[in-house]
Amino acid sequence: MASRLFQAYSSALTRRPLLTQSITAASLYAAGDVIAQGVSTSAHIEKSKWDWERTLRMTTIGGLALGPTMAVWYRLLQRRIQLSTHTRSVLARVLADQAIFAPGSIVGLYYLTELLQPSTGTIQDRLSAAQQNVQSSFTQVLLRNYTLWPAVSFLNFFYVPLQYRLLVSNTVAIFWSAYLSFAVNRVEPGEQGFRQP
Repeated sequence: MASRLFQAYSSALTRRPLLTQSITAASLYAAGDVIAQGVSTSAHIEKSKWDWERTLRMTTIGGLALGPTMAVWYRLLQRRIQLSTHTRSVLARVLADQAIFAPGSIVGLYYLTELLQPSTGTIQDRLSAAQQNVQSSFTQVLLRNYTLWPAVSFLNFFYVPLQYRLLVSNTVAIFWSAYLSFAVNRVEPGEQGFRQP
């Protein structure tokens, strides 16, 4: 069964790589948000208050923004960074990934999350809220990123063929996206329910 599933996935990657990787990312970001809300729900609110719009937002961000961007980014790293040895190439890719992509994707996630909020004021209000969120928690999220992703990226770039790297990253990202979803949608002390800007 697992073998057939993997063959079907490999076939889809060959036929339509970007679409397959985007659908995979959307699914796994949705799973991450479900986990994040499950943790939040048990800690903060009744289970009947599930925020389906938030899950849809995270699914959209994963499938339409982060998934395709990561797929293109991984191909770019593979093509552009070719050093004298495999190990040096991998280390340079990890450095570029963590110095360029990680901070950019975290900031992008904050902005996309705010821009996709339903009925929360003008675009300018949403951009201001995103900027405030970035200023208040970007450093903490980035530092947490550095406790996980350099090692994952090294192993991924070193051992995993290019076409499967996004799948590996997205599988690990189920838990990372749960953390991010929790971080960018967190309830401030004294607020009821999920964050409503």
